[in-house]
Formats: sequence, structure tokens, C-alpha cells
Amino acid sequence: MRYSEVGFRAVCGQFVAFDMTDKIRKFADSLTDEEGRGLYPGGSDVNCILTYGYVDHEAGVTLEVLALGTRDGDSFGFYAGNPSARNMMRIGYVSEEDFELIDDADGALGKIFAEQIARLDEYRVNEYVEESRNFDFLDSLRDELYIDDVKVELVHADHENETVWVRIEDLDPEERGFVGTLLNEPYQNMGVHKGDTLEFYCALNEEFEQICYVELTPDEQPKTNLS
Repeated sequence: MRYSEVGFRAVCGQFVAFDMTDKIRKFADSLTDEEGRGLYPGGSDVNCILTYGYVDHEAGVTLEVLALGTRDGDSFGFYAGNPSARNMMRIGYVSEEDFELIDDADGALGKIFAEQIARLDEYRVNEYVEESRNFDFLDSLRDELYIDDVKVELVHADHENETVWVRIEDLDPEERGFVGTLLNEPYQNMGVHKGDTLEFYCALNEEFEQICYVELTPDEQPKTNLS
């Protein structure tokens, strides 16, 4: 399977192994110390790499490097990792590379690499952002790699609707809306700017497509009816 085909839910919180294609081997060969020695144990039979998927709120879906390994058909074996090493791949680098999910039903890998996985706690987000990642109705609006970033329409009575990117930071359960950071400067003078905090909502437009929107002039009639 490939990330471009299955998306973030297939890899986040999972052990993910990649065969040593030319691209992956080039990356693996770069994992060296200042003296050029490999950071991860492995022998001449190394032909795959083990990673663990997670979401960096600002940098998107990421794979933490855990170990080098060997693959023989459907069977995998992995060398010891290196808890003192810290390396990762952004998912965009390997979004078109085939990977295999490594079953850890018995928890063995989780124990072996517990220290490395525990370090990823620094990327934890608040419970509301975490919850929003389960909202599949947002998937058509998400950035493929930066999955907390969604397309939002700015709606203003004096301007055409404009689509911008907003990073989800919180939910507003009482208003059934979202709170996020505007990531790009609007082309039009909408009264909001890059870095501003916006409250936005979801609805179906006239074509029954899911959209997110902000009404910047709620007391005026917007250009397009979103309901």
C-alpha cells in the first residue's frame, strides 16, 4: 500500500516498514554520525527500515525511524534500534513508496521501542484537535500531508468568497464549530490576516459538497448562500 492511496489513519500510531528502494536506501545511508558511522545497527542483509507514524501538528504526518531490518517475503526481522538517535521522514518524501504495516498484537515491538515512541509525546495535541482527526467529513478539505490544515471559505458581503488554509487548534462544542489559525494572507482585504485566530463552521453548499466557512460580516447578506 501507499500513503497516497490510504491516507494518514493507516500509518499514524502504527509500525510501518519500507523496503530499501533506491530512495529509501539513500535516506538510510544518510543516517550516520559525524564520523560517517551508521547510527542504527545492521548487517549486509539489511533490506528494509522500520518506522512509526505520528502527526506533527505543524509539520504534518511523520515517520520516526526505529531500526533497520531484513525482509524475506512476508516475514520481517529487525535489528536493535538506537534510543540515543533521533531521525524521521516526513510522509511527503515517501508518499508514493510501498509500505507494509507490521502487526504488533502481542506488544513486543512496543516494548522494544518504548523509549523511542515515548519521545513522541511531545507532539501530542489537545483532546479537541485529536478528536477532529477522526472527523472523516473533513477529509475532502484536509491537506494530504498536513492533516490538521483544512480549506476554509472566507465569506464577506463586500467581496467574493475566498478559500484559505486554517490549522485546527480547538473545537467550540457549544457552537458546534472549530477554532483555528489562518495560515496564509488573503488576497482580498477581508479584515483578517495570516496568524489570526478564526472561528469557523462546516456545512453543505448548494451542490451538497462539504465546506468550512467563516462569515466575516454576519449581519450582512453574503455573496453566496452556504446553507
